[in-house]
Amino acid sequence: MHNRFDQLVKQLARGGFSAGGHVETDAEASPDAQRIDLWFMPDSARAPRALAPLGLLGRMGRTACTLEAFHRTPVGDLVADCIARHRFFCRELHRRKPRPPMPTQWILCAGRPSTALTGLDLHRAPRSRGIYDAARLWRTRLVVVCELPRTRDTLLVRLMGAGKTLAQAIADLRALPPEAPEYRLALPILIRLRIEIPADPAKQTKSDREFLMTTQEVDKYLADIEERARTEGQKKGLAEGQKKGLAEGQKVGREEGERIGVARVLLDQLAAKLGPVPAKVRTRVGDASLAELTGWTRRVLTAASFDDVFGPAGRPRRSRRLPAAKTLRPAR
Repeated sequence: MHNRFDQLVKQLARGGFSAGGHVETDAEASPDAQRIDLWFMPDSARAPRALAPLGLLGRMGRTACTLEAFHRTPVGDLVADCIARHRFFCRELHRRKPRPPMPTQWILCAGRPSTALTGLDLHRAPRSRGIYDAARLWRTRLVVVCELPRTRDTLLVRLMGAGKTLAQAIADLRALPPEAPEYRLALPILIRLRIEIPADPAKQTKSDREFLMTTQEVDKYLADIEERARTEGQKKGLAEGQKKGLAEGQKVGREEGERIGVARVLLDQLAAKLGPVPAKVRTRVGDASLAELTGWTRRVLTAASFDDVFGPAGRPRRSRRLPAAKTLRPAR
């Protein structure tokens, strides 16, 4: 998978499935180095609970499966190659001891591959808009992402689409509360992929530029998060400052609102660039001064670890901790 959209598909599927079983990317399908984009084997003890909140994506992972994704609408021959590669992969699995369960192949197409649907005799699945089935022995189902209904159930799979479909899915994601499982899974991935794109336009690929344009709604996410945090901080600062007088309370509110806003953005950046943020790091960010937060935010883009961000900065001053900091959580 070479472009940003392909990375998005792989990371969303891997992130969604990982809590429910074994996930392997770029699994070898045959001796001539053909590879499967993603292979998932659900754990019967973990999968039902872990996958239930994921809607259609979770149902795709109820049984062993593989994923192949096309950002550009594929011609019939490319889809046929996918099906043939899946057959090779199943033959490889048959030779393993113990033999793993044979997976169902899911082919995700951003647009409608008319020549593949006709030439491979794929039929629309009963009561399933946008999903097509191949003959039973092929163990293959094809999803036309742009045809899926615009519902929360299909949201994570629609995020694997392109163009208008992806833009609508991001807008739908933005409307969810921060604690929603789709929000927590997808937002850090989208932010991380945007951060990884070179800032210099001369170094950006066509795929990079297209991804930036299609996912620019993510920037509104961060602006909304910061504004909500600033408003929350101002309200708490005003309440805290009433004993000292209105003017001083307003000043405290503005300062605390700005500090909380920067802290929220920093936590988003850390999650996007470095992965899950440890509790001790969240506490440190919640305790930090505005100056410390600003300095750490500048380091995130070039950091390879949490130590690169916080190592040389020294410990935060505990005296700055306010009751509001206890409620600070990363917006995912």
